[in-house]
Amino acid sequence: MSDKMRMRGDAVTLSGIDNNLRNTAFTAESGEAAGNANRPLGLFLEDLFRNLRPLLNFIGSAIRIFAGAMLILIGLSLLVGFTIALAAGLGWIPESQNIVMGDVPVHILIRDLPGWSILAFYMAAIIPAISMLLSGLGLLLRRTVLTRTVGLSLFGLWLLSVIGCIFSVARISHNFQNEGQQVQQQSFPGLSATPTLFLDTRHVDRSNDQDVEIEFVPADSGAVVSVDKTFSAKGATEAEGARTAATSMGYTVRQANDTTLVFDDHFSFLPEASYRDQNLRLTVHLPRNKTFRLSEDFSYWMNSANFVNDQRPEKPENHLFRLRNNQLECVDCSAEDLRGDDFGDEYDEDTDTTDEVVNIHTDEGNMRVRVNTDNDNVGVSFDIPKSNFSANPAEYGSGRRTFNLSGFRQIEASGAYRVYVRQGSAFKVEAAGTDSDLRNLRVDTNGDQLTIHSLRSSFFGNFTSNRKPILVRVELPELRYLELNGACRANVAGFRGQPLKVEQSGACNAALAVDVPQLTLDLSGACQTDLRGSATELKVEGTGVCQINALELKSQRAEVELSGMSKAKVNVTDRLRADLSGASRLGYAGKPTSVRKEVSGSSRVTSLVD
Repeated sequence: MSDKMRMRGDAVTLSGIDNNLRNTAFTAESGEAAGNANRPLGLFLEDLFRNLRPLLNFIGSAIRIFAGAMLILIGLSLLVGFTIALAAGLGWIPESQNIVMGDVPVHILIRDLPGWSILAFYMAAIIPAISMLLSGLGLLLRRTVLTRTVGLSLFGLWLLSVIGCIFSVARISHNFQNEGQQVQQQSFPGLSATPTLFLDTRHVDRSNDQDVEIEFVPADSGAVVSVDKTFSAKGATEAEGARTAATSMGYTVRQANDTTLVFDDHFSFLPEASYRDQNLRLTVHLPRNKTFRLSEDFSYWMNSANFVNDQRPEKPENHLFRLRNNQLECVDCSAEDLRGDDFGDEYDEDTDTTDEVVNIHTDEGNMRVRVNTDNDNVGVSFDIPKSNFSANPAEYGSGRRTFNLSGFRQIEASGAYRVYVRQGSAFKVEAAGTDSDLRNLRVDTNGDQLTIHSLRSSFFGNFTSNRKPILVRVELPELRYLELNGACRANVAGFRGQPLKVEQSGACNAALAVDVPQLTLDLSGACQTDLRGSATELKVEGTGVCQINALELKSQRAEVELSGMSKAKVNVTDRLRADLSGASRLGYAGKPTSVRKEVSGSSRVTSLVD
């Protein structure tokens, strides 16, 4: 072999001998090349992978660069975010009171923490971010940045930080063991001469956690108008809680003129306050011989429980009120003027007067909880108010915004908005509300979807919330999809001929008047939907305590799936399929020719009288 190689002029080396042996294996005795079928499989695969090596190297490098970039981006974002939170908590950033965690300003939340606790929380948060950042750099540089020594050191420091956090949490919980109260009384003798008192509010831009509860108490005729401010806070002892309540909170009620009493709609934390789950309750003593006028802001500030029978006028500033027991009663209102609690005569089978009924009132609406104990069969049902709101922009404030958007056929809304949607030949999006709230409204498009949400959202949650709702009026030629989240309310009408899908979550309400071949509803939480019009096929899926009223929507076929404590009423003429679980209820009208039902738990399907 070596002689042949010398005669050919080849170098006699191990590599040369190996190549010569390989070539010989594929050469016949006559010197002609053998067929490819005689080539060993191992050599074929070796050549294949040798040729694919550049491609595989490129794919591996791309994955490495992408993973490294993502680790750097995530780690750097977390590091910057936690550092900003620390700076805000220490008061190093202007307007730190507007940066909240949950509903509490960050600088109030951590003010009472010792330095070592703040350092422990900060290190426990940023060490994983630093590790991600260094790992990403190592992938990009193709070298070890996070060495074994550095990694073990960071891990040990992180464990110490976690231990420090545990001790900090134990110390914090000790300061929330008991609740103390401090009552302050403020009198307004200057209002005694006026027969009609005007009640108004002043908006203070604070978080939801600083809301104020208010109740009215009748006083003797001729008595002086007074307000009892009950400040409450937590502490290690009740006495400490009372001291904290008296020294950490500020609230103003002032007499604007001879007839007007103005209330702040939130309390404020004093400059050196520490967070102790502070709350404020106002008890307003009003003489029986006086009548009252309310501003629209004051009416929004209260919930409907402050009105007799939960009946609040649509325009309270135009009406006169008097005190009846602990509630305000409209003196000059007609039945059409009153909003009521928005509960109709739904679900008559549950309206037995022997049932226990509890009304739950929130800023965004009401909910009625009914406990039925007839025949020793305990049942719990929820009644959610219908979705009705004014579409008049003048009732939402003087601010206006117009958005030049087009090309969308889907709508997504998240937050406490009133979305009024109508079919039209052109695209139009307008908003009405107060100027401060409109500045934080964001309306834009993502492909063919229109999104409506607030700018005041971040990694730490919403900075604040609107005290008054915002009206958003939308006009578009075609609507195929509607998504509502949170406390949103929607009124949709005029669409026909195209399938429509509606998704709702949270405590949102919707009223739809459509004529479509297929209507699909996907509801979760405490949603409520009212339907009118017609649909060839209706599909409903509800979980939680949802309510669907579709008696005024004529459908040929319906598929209804309910779970939890959901309720639905449908109007079907051809075929109905029902699948119920939990304590759900389904009532149907229209005399369908086919009814198939699968029921579990205490759910039931009943036929309604047309």
